[in-house]
Amino acid sequence: MIISTETDPAAASSLVEETLVRLRVWATHDLKNLEGPQQYLLGTDPDCWWRLVDPKHLLSRKHAQLAFDGMRWVLTNLSKNKIHVGTVAYEKLVVAPGLAVTLGGVTIVAESAREIDLRVFLLRILGYTRLNAVDVALQSLRAAIYDRKSLTLCGHGDLVPIARALHRRMFKQRPFVVSKRGRQDTGETVRVAQNFQQGMAALAAAAGGSVCVVDGKLPVDFNDVLVALAEPTTRVQLIVCQENPKKAGQAAEAVVIPSLADRGTEAELIVQEYGAEAMTAMELDGAMKTDDKAWVRKNCADSLADIEKGTMRIAALRRYRSKHGAANALGMSHVALSKWLQLRTTLPFRIGS
Repeated sequence: MIISTETDPAAASSLVEETLVRLRVWATHDLKNLEGPQQYLLGTDPDCWWRLVDPKHLLSRKHAQLAFDGMRWVLTNLSKNKIHVGTVAYEKLVVAPGLAVTLGGVTIVAESAREIDLRVFLLRILGYTRLNAVDVALQSLRAAIYDRKSLTLCGHGDLVPIARALHRRMFKQRPFVVSKRGRQDTGETVRVAQNFQQGMAALAAAAGGSVCVVDGKLPVDFNDVLVALAEPTTRVQLIVCQENPKKAGQAAEAVVIPSLADRGTEAELIVQEYGAEAMTAMELDGAMKTDDKAWVRKNCADSLADIEKGTMRIAALRRYRSKHGAANALGMSHVALSKWLQLRTTLPFRIGS
């Protein structure tokens, strides 16, 4: 019998359908691209499609075979040491994107284009050398969806933009809605997500997507939201942003985001990646100019949200060459953008009012 490892298989319907494209060794950049629906042998034997190295010497010469059965990818055990997901051994199992499977002493992560994109983003927000932390976070995202748990983002500063970026990579164009007490109801813009002060209103608007709340500013009807989320028919991912990871609790999957102060010299690469996204959003060709990136690092590098905001605003200003044009594109007022610029050094290019 072929086993699915999904706790809640119906949760897969909340994800955008993705095709398995590669396998990667846990916490490394060692990977192998799949070359279509054929049979793939994994083990230590030189004749294997992927000849793996196992420092623990538990991997067999021909340990497992991956094959497409016409509908899904299935991994079949060929070894006395079995194949494992966590501590559970399997003879056969369905390999869905995101699944981590252990063969002997080697753990393999199955990846679609979505997981690859998520991993690139997690490297940006968690650290480019923190490969194990990134893979742990990827499993937390997967567990939050399939085990119907809330996802908690922990760290300093405004974490809502990070929640929104993760949502886009998990659920594509499905709704992302914030419910933050004390902030007026607003529609979605390039700059900010839709917000409802009432949690149940946010939950209704987020059907099929995600609703994001901020610890300390939870909606007054948050308990009603939790009750509604427990209903089997509710397909909304709850994302909680908070500063203290100890408050996440057992019902949540937590991703702890380090401070930029602990990231050393990585700020330059972070600005470059956010800058590339901002250029695309503002329909500008090529990479962000070196002077513009330097301006962002000098004026907008207190947090990841600060860098994202800075790159988006300087790209809009570069695109429209006026505060009015940029403000309209960003969905903010001319006055607010002018005040923001007044608190920073002179732009590396001229703009009009």
